[in-house]
Amino acid sequence: MNSSIAFPLLLTLLAGLATGIGSAIAFFAHRTNVRFLSFSLGLSAGVMIYVSFVELFAESQTLLTAQWGATAGVSATVACFFGGILLIGVIDRLVPSFENPHEMHSVEEMNRKVIDAINECVAVDDRLYILGDFTYRLPLAEAVRLRERIECQNVTLIRGNHDGDWEDSDVPQIWEDVRDYLEIAPGYAKGHRLVMSHYPMLSWNGKARGAIMLHGHIRSRGDRANARNRDRERPIFRYDVGLDANEYKPVSRDQILSFFGL
Repeated sequence: MNSSIAFPLLLTLLAGLATGIGSAIAFFAHRTNVRFLSFSLGLSAGVMIYVSFVELFAESQTLLTAQWGATAGVSATVACFFGGILLIGVIDRLVPSFENPHEMHSVEEMNRKVIDAINECVAVDDRLYILGDFTYRLPLAEAVRLRERIECQNVTLIRGNHDGDWEDSDVPQIWEDVRDYLEIAPGYAKGHRLVMSHYPMLSWNGKARGAIMLHGHIRSRGDRANARNRDRERPIFRYDVGLDANEYKPVSRDQILSFFGL
């Protein structure tokens, strides 16, 4: 193979492998290694700064100088370079905190925020339903410790695709009940049956009679999916109770009924 083709192809391959390796580390890591993350981000930032100053900046200066002359070319290069940095800063400030990927800095911070919200909203003797994916690829002992930090004593897990076999006799019994699917009779929610599953359904028991379908799984950002269901000409009583759809807070029965105006 011609060296003028082989070398760029090799660089492209290495760049792709680096992305894959980084993704694999994030996928299999059970904890946030802050020191390793800081080193990796610092290295990435250093590479980008090097490329920006040594290659992009110099090439831009050459092209603009040839087009506009030395003084105007250098001035335009500097202005565009630092103007881009300023623009990125402004965008970062304007993006709402809920949509900002930098809002949570570690898995531990996210767990702490979620558990604090649960303990603030749910009393010890209330009944809490977790609609699946309590943890993801977390060792059993750590999952048990997370459950122990939730003060509510009456917790039912509706199993999701990332939940293990909590009904195994060798596994600590930390749940009041474990189900794949659950219905609550109409008398609990102003005459509306509650149908609970980790997965959203197109049709469910009692849908035509006002039954409300509660689910997770789809990881919607904000309440857009729920609002679309509510604001149709004929509302669909299906509600995503996932944390990422509800500002990382649990949702009560009364909040759901109020959302649909019931």
